[in-house]
Amino acid sequence: MAALLASESGIYGRFGYGPAIPTVSLSIDRHAAQYASGRPPRERIDMLTGDDAVQRVPHIYEPIQRSSSGMLARPQTWWPFWLGRDPEAARNGYGPRFCAVLAERGYVVYRIKQGRNDDVPHGLLRVIELVAADAEAYRALWQFVFDVDLVGVIEAELRPADELLGMLLAEPLRLRQRSAEPFYLRLTQLDVSLAARRYAAQASLVLQVHDPVCAWNAGRWRLEASRDGASCIRTDDDPDVSLDTRELATAYLGAVGFRRLALAGLVSEHTPGAVSRADALFRTDAMPWTPFDF
Repeated sequence: MAALLASESGIYGRFGYGPAIPTVSLSIDRHAAQYASGRPPRERIDMLTGDDAVQRVPHIYEPIQRSSSGMLARPQTWWPFWLGRDPEAARNGYGPRFCAVLAERGYVVYRIKQGRNDDVPHGLLRVIELVAADAEAYRALWQFVFDVDLVGVIEAELRPADELLGMLLAEPLRLRQRSAEPFYLRLTQLDVSLAARRYAAQASLVLQVHDPVCAWNAGRWRLEASRDGASCIRTDDDPDVSLDTRELATAYLGAVGFRRLALAGLVSEHTPGAVSRADALFRTDAMPWTPFDF
Protein backbone atom coordinates (compact mmCIF):
# COMPACT_ATOMS: atom_id res chain seq x y z
CA MET A 1 0.00 0.00 0.00
CA ALA A 2 0.90 3.64 -0.32
CA ALA A 3 -0.51 6.44 1.83
CA LEU A 4 -0.23 10.22 1.82
CA LEU A 5 -1.79 13.57 2.67
CA ALA A 6 -2.91 15.18 -0.57
CA SER A 7 -1.97 18.72 -1.55
CA GLU A 8 -4.92 18.55 -3.96
CA SER A 9 -7.24 15.54 -3.82
CA GLY A 10 -8.07 15.56 -7.52
CA ILE A 11 -4.45 14.89 -8.38
CA TYR A 12 -4.14 11.67 -6.43
CA GLY A 13 -7.57 10.29 -7.30
CA ARG A 14 -6.32 9.96 -10.86
CA PHE A 15 -3.62 7.60 -9.61
CA GLY A 16 -5.94 5.35 -7.62
CA TYR A 17 -5.72 7.01 -4.20
CA GLY A 18 -8.95 7.17 -2.21
CA PRO A 19 -9.77 9.18 0.97
CA ALA A 20 -9.58 6.31 3.46
CA ILE A 21 -9.07 8.01 6.86
CA PRO A 22 -11.25 11.11 7.42
CA THR A 23 -10.25 13.54 10.15
CA VAL A 24 -11.80 16.54 11.90
CA SER A 25 -10.48 19.67 13.61
CA LEU A 26 -11.96 20.76 16.95
CA SER A 27 -12.10 24.06 18.80
CA ILE A 28 -13.88 25.06 22.01
CA ASP A 29 -13.79 27.94 24.49
CA ARG A 30 -12.39 26.60 27.73
CA HIS A 31 -15.24 27.94 29.88
CA ALA A 32 -17.72 25.92 27.75
CA ALA A 33 -15.74 22.68 28.10
CA GLN A 34 -17.81 20.91 30.76
CA TYR A 35 -19.25 17.41 30.75
CA ALA A 36 -23.00 16.90 30.91
CA SER A 37 -22.59 14.22 33.57
CA GLY A 38 -20.13 16.18 35.71
CA ARG A 39 -16.46 15.67 36.30
CA PRO A 40 -15.05 12.16 35.94
CA PRO A 41 -13.38 10.57 38.99
CA ARG A 42 -9.92 11.96 39.62
CA GLU A 43 -7.12 9.73 38.43
CA ARG A 44 -3.39 10.16 38.74
CA ILE A 45 -1.84 11.84 35.73
CA ASP A 46 1.93 12.16 35.48
CA MET A 47 3.71 14.99 33.67
CA LEU A 48 6.70 13.55 31.85
CA THR A 49 9.91 15.05 30.55
CA GLY A 50 11.17 14.13 27.10
CA ASP A 51 13.29 11.13 28.15
CA ASP A 52 10.59 9.69 30.43
CA ALA A 53 7.95 10.18 27.73
CA VAL A 54 10.11 8.32 25.21
CA GLN A 55 10.26 5.38 27.62
CA ARG A 56 6.56 5.20 28.63
CA VAL A 57 4.41 6.51 25.79
CA PRO A 58 5.28 3.81 23.20
CA HIS A 59 4.04 1.10 25.59
CA ILE A 60 0.66 2.86 25.71
CA TYR A 61 0.45 3.60 21.99
CA GLU A 62 1.44 0.18 20.62
CA PRO A 63 -1.39 -2.04 21.96
CA ILE A 64 -3.95 0.61 20.99
CA GLN A 65 -2.43 0.84 17.52
CA ARG A 66 -2.59 -2.92 16.99
CA SER A 67 -6.34 -2.98 17.67
CA SER A 68 -7.28 0.17 15.73
CA SER A 69 -8.16 0.47 12.06
CA GLY A 70 -5.85 2.83 10.20
CA MET A 71 -3.48 3.66 13.07
CA LEU A 72 0.09 3.42 11.84
CA ALA A 73 2.82 1.55 13.66
CA ARG A 74 5.73 3.73 14.72
CA PRO A 75 9.32 2.47 14.68
CA GLN A 76 11.34 2.83 17.87
CA THR A 77 13.44 5.53 16.21
CA TRP A 78 10.33 7.70 15.85
CA TRP A 79 9.80 8.32 19.57
CA PRO A 80 13.12 10.05 20.46
CA PHE A 81 12.73 12.18 17.32
CA TRP A 82 9.16 13.19 18.22
CA LEU A 83 9.14 13.35 22.05
CA GLY A 84 12.81 13.60 22.95
CA ARG A 85 13.70 16.84 21.15
CA ASP A 86 11.87 20.15 21.07
CA PRO A 87 13.84 22.92 19.32
CA GLU A 88 12.34 26.37 19.83
CA ALA A 89 12.62 27.12 16.11
CA ALA A 90 10.05 24.38 15.39
CA ARG A 91 7.38 25.59 17.87
CA ASN A 92 5.67 28.18 15.64
CA GLY A 93 5.14 30.61 18.49
CA TYR A 94 3.95 28.00 20.98
CA GLY A 95 5.64 27.10 24.24
CA PRO A 96 7.40 23.82 25.00
CA ARG A 97 5.70 20.50 24.43
CA PHE A 98 4.03 18.89 27.45
CA CYS A 99 3.22 15.20 27.86
CA ALA A 100 0.72 13.93 30.45
CA VAL A 101 0.23 10.19 31.02
CA LEU A 102 -2.69 8.41 32.69
CA ALA A 103 -1.19 5.21 34.10
CA GLU A 104 -0.78 2.86 31.10
CA ARG A 105 -4.19 3.75 29.64
CA GLY A 106 -3.60 6.93 27.71
CA TYR A 107 -1.68 10.14 27.19
CA VAL A 108 -2.02 13.65 25.82
CA VAL A 109 0.70 15.75 24.20
CA TYR A 110 0.04 19.49 23.90
CA ARG A 111 1.48 22.98 23.60
CA ILE A 112 0.29 26.39 24.80
CA LYS A 113 0.59 29.76 23.10
CA GLN A 114 0.38 32.50 25.70
CA GLY A 115 -2.05 35.37 25.09
CA ARG A 116 -4.25 37.95 26.77
CA ASN A 117 -7.75 39.27 26.09
CA ASP A 118 -8.63 42.60 27.76
CA ASP A 119 -5.78 42.05 30.19
CA VAL A 120 -7.08 38.58 31.10
CA PRO A 121 -4.92 35.51 30.35
CA HIS A 122 -6.35 33.91 27.22
CA GLY A 123 -3.87 31.33 25.97
CA LEU A 124 -4.39 28.86 23.15
CA LEU A 125 -3.89 25.20 24.02
CA ARG A 126 -3.22 22.96 21.04
CA VAL A 127 -3.72 19.24 21.54
CA ILE A 128 -1.10 17.54 19.39
CA GLU A 129 -2.14 13.99 20.24
CA LEU A 130 -4.59 12.42 22.67
CA VAL A 131 -4.76 8.62 22.71
CA ALA A 132 -6.84 6.59 25.18
CA ALA A 133 -7.33 2.87 25.68
CA ASP A 134 -10.89 3.14 27.02
CA ALA A 135 -13.76 5.58 27.52
CA GLU A 136 -12.85 6.41 31.13
CA ALA A 137 -9.29 7.29 30.17
CA TYR A 138 -10.61 9.38 27.28
CA ARG A 139 -12.88 11.39 29.62
CA ALA A 140 -10.12 11.83 32.20
CA LEU A 141 -7.55 13.06 29.67
CA TRP A 142 -9.90 15.60 28.11
CA GLN A 143 -10.84 16.80 31.62
CA PHE A 144 -7.15 17.28 32.31
CA VAL A 145 -6.93 19.42 29.17
CA PHE A 146 -9.98 21.45 30.23
CA ASP A 147 -8.39 22.16 33.61
CA VAL A 148 -5.13 23.68 32.31
CA ASP A 149 -4.84 27.23 33.65
CA LEU A 150 -4.38 30.48 31.71
CA VAL A 151 -6.10 29.01 28.63
CA GLY A 152 -9.01 30.59 26.74
CA VAL A 153 -9.34 28.31 23.70
CA ILE A 154 -8.59 24.63 23.16
CA GLU A 155 -7.88 23.30 19.68
CA ALA A 156 -7.13 19.86 18.28
CA GLU A 157 -6.39 18.68 14.76
CA LEU A 158 -6.29 15.25 13.12
CA ARG A 159 -9.01 13.91 15.39
CA PRO A 160 -11.12 10.88 14.36
CA ALA A 161 -14.24 11.56 12.32
CA ASP A 162 -16.36 9.83 14.99
CA GLU A 163 -14.86 11.87 17.84
CA LEU A 164 -16.94 11.34 21.01
CA LEU A 165 -16.22 14.63 22.75
CA GLY A 166 -19.33 16.41 21.46
CA MET A 167 -21.57 13.68 22.88
CA LEU A 168 -20.08 14.17 26.36
CA LEU A 169 -20.34 17.94 26.64
CA ALA A 170 -23.10 19.80 28.46
CA GLU A 171 -23.19 22.27 25.55
CA PRO A 172 -22.20 20.23 22.48
CA LEU A 173 -23.01 23.08 20.09
CA ARG A 174 -20.15 25.05 21.63
CA LEU A 175 -17.71 22.53 20.18
CA ARG A 176 -16.75 23.81 16.75
CA GLN A 177 -15.97 20.90 14.47
CA ARG A 178 -15.04 20.90 10.81
CA SER A 179 -13.92 18.29 8.35
CA ALA A 180 -10.18 18.34 7.81
CA GLU A 181 -7.77 16.82 5.34
CA PRO A 182 -8.20 13.04 5.05
CA PHE A 183 -5.43 10.52 4.60
CA TYR A 184 -5.34 8.90 1.18
CA LEU A 185 -4.67 5.23 0.57
CA ARG A 186 -3.59 3.36 -2.56
CA LEU A 187 -3.71 -0.45 -2.84
CA THR A 188 -0.57 -1.16 -4.84
CA GLN A 189 -1.00 -4.95 -4.53
CA LEU A 190 -4.73 -5.51 -4.30
CA ASP A 191 -4.67 -9.24 -3.53
CA VAL A 192 -2.06 -8.88 -0.77
CA SER A 193 -3.93 -5.95 0.79
CA LEU A 194 -7.33 -7.67 0.81
CA ALA A 195 -5.82 -10.86 2.26
CA ALA A 196 -3.96 -8.93 4.98
CA ARG A 197 -6.91 -7.57 6.94
CA ARG A 198 -9.51 -9.23 9.16
CA TYR A 199 -13.21 -8.91 8.34
CA ALA A 200 -16.36 -8.43 10.41
CA ALA A 201 -18.18 -11.43 8.90
CA GLN A 202 -17.60 -14.60 6.92
CA ALA A 203 -18.57 -14.43 3.25
CA SER A 204 -17.36 -14.72 -0.33
CA LEU A 205 -17.37 -11.80 -2.75
CA VAL A 206 -16.24 -11.46 -6.39
CA LEU A 207 -14.90 -7.99 -7.20
CA GLN A 208 -14.44 -6.57 -10.69
CA VAL A 209 -11.75 -3.92 -10.25
CA HIS A 210 -10.76 -1.21 -12.72
CA ASP A 211 -7.14 -0.07 -12.28
CA PRO A 212 -5.55 1.64 -15.31
CA VAL A 213 -2.37 2.59 -13.41
CA CYS A 214 -1.45 -0.72 -11.73
CA ALA A 215 -2.60 -3.12 -14.44
CA TRP A 216 -1.76 -6.17 -12.31
CA ASN A 217 -4.65 -5.21 -10.00
CA ALA A 218 -7.25 -5.01 -12.76
CA GLY A 219 -9.73 -7.83 -13.31
CA ARG A 220 -11.86 -10.15 -11.20
CA TRP A 221 -10.91 -11.25 -7.71
CA ARG A 222 -12.61 -13.67 -5.34
CA LEU A 223 -12.36 -12.58 -1.73
CA GLU A 224 -12.94 -15.33 0.84
CA ALA A 225 -13.13 -13.46 4.11
CA SER A 226 -13.68 -14.17 7.80
CA ARG A 227 -12.89 -12.75 11.22
CA ASP A 228 -9.69 -14.82 11.33
CA GLY A 229 -8.28 -13.88 7.93
CA ALA A 230 -8.86 -13.96 4.22
CA SER A 231 -7.63 -15.03 0.81
CA CYS A 232 -7.91 -13.15 -2.48
CA ILE A 233 -7.31 -14.94 -5.79
CA ARG A 234 -8.09 -14.32 -9.43
CA THR A 235 -11.28 -15.81 -10.83
CA ASP A 236 -13.33 -16.03 -14.02
CA ASP A 237 -16.61 -16.10 -12.08
CA ASP A 238 -19.23 -13.43 -12.70
CA PRO A 239 -18.67 -10.36 -10.52
CA ASP A 240 -20.85 -9.49 -7.55
CA VAL A 241 -19.80 -5.83 -7.60
CA SER A 242 -17.60 -3.68 -9.82
CA LEU A 243 -15.69 -0.56 -8.84
CA ASP A 244 -12.56 1.49 -9.43
CA THR A 245 -9.47 0.81 -7.35
CA ARG A 246 -9.90 4.33 -5.86
CA GLU A 247 -13.24 3.38 -4.29
CA LEU A 248 -11.84 0.08 -3.06
CA ALA A 249 -9.10 2.00 -1.26
CA THR A 250 -11.70 4.36 0.21
CA ALA A 251 -13.70 1.41 1.61
CA TYR A 252 -10.70 -0.69 2.64
CA LEU A 253 -10.36 0.55 6.24
CA GLY A 254 -14.10 0.87 6.86
CA ALA A 255 -14.48 4.66 6.65
CA VAL A 256 -17.06 4.58 3.86
CA GLY A 257 -19.47 1.72 3.24
CA PHE A 258 -20.13 0.15 -0.15
CA ARG A 259 -23.78 1.21 0.02
CA ARG A 260 -22.83 4.89 0.23
CA LEU A 261 -20.44 4.42 -2.67
CA ALA A 262 -23.19 2.68 -4.64
CA LEU A 263 -25.66 5.50 -3.93
CA ALA A 264 -23.05 7.90 -5.31
CA GLY A 265 -22.81 5.80 -8.47
CA LEU A 266 -19.27 4.66 -7.67
CA VAL A 267 -20.03 0.95 -7.10
CA SER A 268 -22.19 -1.22 -9.36
CA GLU A 269 -24.06 -4.21 -7.90
CA HIS A 270 -24.44 -7.23 -10.20
CA THR A 271 -25.66 -9.80 -7.65
CA PRO A 272 -28.67 -8.81 -5.50
CA GLY A 273 -27.54 -8.22 -1.91
CA ALA A 274 -23.83 -8.07 -2.81
CA VAL A 275 -23.43 -4.45 -1.68
CA SER A 276 -24.92 -5.29 1.72
CA ARG A 277 -22.62 -8.32 1.92
CA ALA A 278 -19.61 -6.12 1.18
CA ASP A 279 -20.70 -3.66 3.86
CA ALA A 280 -20.96 -6.47 6.41
CA LEU A 281 -17.46 -7.67 5.53
CA PHE A 282 -15.60 -4.35 5.60
CA ARG A 283 -17.43 -2.84 8.60
CA THR A 284 -15.33 -1.70 11.57
CA ASP A 285 -16.51 -0.84 15.09
CA ALA A 286 -14.89 2.59 14.92
CA MET A 287 -13.86 4.91 12.13
CA PRO A 288 -10.26 4.44 10.99
CA TRP A 289 -7.91 6.97 12.49
CA THR A 290 -4.25 7.79 12.70
CA PRO A 291 -3.30 10.62 15.04
CA PHE A 292 -0.31 12.10 13.20
CA ASP A 293 0.61 13.27 9.74
CA PHE A 294 3.61 12.26 7.67
